[in-house]
Formats: sequence, C-alpha cells, structure tokens
Amino acid sequence: MKKLFQNISIYFTAGVLGALAKMFFVSYVLSMFYNKFGIKSIFGGLLSYKMLIFGGLWGMLFFIPAKNNSLIKISVVALIYALYVLLYYIPVHTSYGIFATGAGIPTILSVFVVSLVWSAASWLYTFLNK
Repeated sequence: MKKLFQNISIYFTAGVLGALAKMFFVSYVLSMFYNKFGIKSIFGGLLSYKMLIFGGLWGMLFFIPAKNNSLIKISVVALIYALYVLLYYIPVHTSYGIFATGAGIPTILSVFVVSLVWSAASWLYTFLNK
C-alpha cells in the first residue's frame, strides 16, 4: 500500500512538473515560432492552477505498464494526451473544430510536440525518483 501511494505521489508530481515544462515551452519557444511565421496559436501563455492540477492527473498515465522501454512509454502517454486535446479540448473550447483543422497543420503538429515535451519532462521526473 505504501508503494502505491508513493507511486501516485511521484506520478502526480511528475505531471505537475511536466505541465510547468509544457507551459515554459509554449510561452517562450512556440510563441517565438508563431510570431515569426504568423501561425494561429491555440495555446494560452498563462500558467494557472487548473493546468497544474490536470497535468498532475494526466501524470497518472505513467501507471501504464511498459517493459523498461522509456521511449515507448513517453510516446504512448504523449499520444493519449494529444488525442484528448485534438478530439475533445480543442473542439469544445475553440472554434477550430475536431483535430484543430480550422487552425492548420502547424497547430496540429505543435499539439503533438507540446504533448511530447510534457510527457518527456514528466517521465524524466519519474525516472529520477524511482
């Protein structure tokens, strides 16, 4: 039981730190890219407690078993998160439609990149604390 609570704590914290890394990446790296090429952005630059809480909850995806292959685990978790964003979050909260088709291909690709940044940062924390 102690190990379960320890893993929940590690994965939640990993998700929160992944959310911080994601927001730093979106706020600084992608915003420079968007401004330079005039691409529509679906990401807000504000860091809120909701993003941190949901980042922590999404961190629970690291309970998915993978046989010591971190690249597969990072990719699967990032894909699940990206599909949630493209199939639910963007259509409900913006007018870009399903898979953000109204915003263009660069926006769709940036969702996958941001998901990979979140997943890799979260996995790194879990790796260092296991």
